[in-house]
Amino acid sequence: MNNEDRQKLIKTVLKHEALRPLSRLTRLLKDPLCAFPYYVIATISHVKPFKISFKTLWGTEMTCFLPEGNTFYYYGYCEANLTNFFVRYLEEGMTVIDVGAHVGIYSMLSSELVGKSGHVFSFEPTPWTFKLLLENTKALSNVFIFNQAISESTKNLTFADYGPGYGAYNSATIGGAPDLKKQPETITVPSISLSQFCQEKSLHPDLIKIDSEGYEHEVLVGSLAILENSTTKRPIVSIEVAGGTAWANNSHQAFTLLQSLNYTPYEIYPNGLLSPHTFKDTYTYDNLLFIPQELSAEFTKFLL
Repeated sequence: MNNEDRQKLIKTVLKHEALRPLSRLTRLLKDPLCAFPYYVIATISHVKPFKISFKTLWGTEMTCFLPEGNTFYYYGYCEANLTNFFVRYLEEGMTVIDVGAHVGIYSMLSSELVGKSGHVFSFEPTPWTFKLLLENTKALSNVFIFNQAISESTKNLTFADYGPGYGAYNSATIGGAPDLKKQPETITVPSISLSQFCQEKSLHPDLIKIDSEGYEHEVLVGSLAILENSTTKRPIVSIEVAGGTAWANNSHQAFTLLQSLNYTPYEIYPNGLLSPHTFKDTYTYDNLLFIPQELSAEFTKFLL
């Protein structure tokens, strides 16, 4: 993706994002051809989840279940802030690790941005979600997918699976879906530490994206060899923070660990630019970026 295409994508994401805070009626009046069929489909999906295929904003065909994919289907991306940061930061030849890839929307975006000389390694432990990840990335030669969880070590994890339509909440922690009034199925999934994986593959990632539904600290503990390595360029790390009080302890353990390794926290704005972040007691839903202090000068161009 060339620079002109990147700038167009950022502007398009921001244009679509401007619809998000509007009421349903206002969105319907502003964008009837898109909003009306979406409302009908979204309503049906809440009664009975179903699978649908469509194109992302950058043109990649994707398949997912609704209602968990409602945002992907209507807007064409997931979160504006993380999407636009990826678009600004990722370059040809970079290596991305996607922990908690779900159906692969960030893996697909990363694939487009890092190009044929880059690599994307994606981890999704839930079997049925992994099948969708496979379907969405099978044509992308620079994406490598693994039906595993990432944790502190190689072991089997007890996993909560909320089923098709709600797989984005799947987690190895009971706090994975604090607001979802749905009982999950309990399954067992294999896991590996990211340090072990990268050692075996001789990988030096540029960016690690972690979306593990309240299990972020455990993922980081298993990544210590990468995060504290002083002989190579250390990766930047994005972490989903959400879950209110249910995730609060895990989030703050993750923050403490990263700060001990001289990582600095930043919040990400919808346009993909950054500003220093002050930790909160709890988070409703957001993504934070952590940058090694030795790389801070390189990121001044991304500061708001």
